Amino acid sequence: MASSSGPPGGPVADARIEGRRVLIGRKNLAKHRPWVGFVLIATAAATAWSLGASRGAADWPGGGSLLGLSFGVAGGLLILFEFARWGARSSGPGGSAGSRPG
Repeated sequence: MASSSGPPGGPVADARIEGRRVLIGRKNLAKHRPWVGFVLIATAAATAWSLGASRGAADWPGGGSLLGLSFGVAGGLLILFEFARWGARSSGPGGSAGSRPG
């Protein structure tokens, strides 16, 4: 009976091992530190702004407040950015929707 997994160390086994890599770990943390720091600082600032805007109010600020409008615009811009990235990745030479350069 033939095995569908291929020989030990073959291309199928290598693909399975390669899929289990850690994206951010000890070896490459220095490369990711700037954007991780930015995300943490931006999250803390957004949390502080949200808590400060709701202090003393009966309800949380809604979408019509400056806070809600700002977060809504930021979220919309993030979605547009991701759509632009998806379109650029899928419309290159030989590219198809969902393909990743490799």
